[in-house]
Amino acid sequence: MTRTIVTFFSATGTTEMAAEALAKAGHAELYRIEPTERYTRLGI
Repeated sequence: MTRTIVTFFSATGTTEMAAEALAKAGHAELYRIEPTERYTRLGI
């Protein structure tokens, strides 16, 4: 059995929504990459 994982980073939430849809469609696990320092609006 092959396992699939969708790994993503999303600062604003747009990529997160796409990753969730992709993981659901592919019956995959979802893993969010967290930055070591939080982004601010100015840093995006």
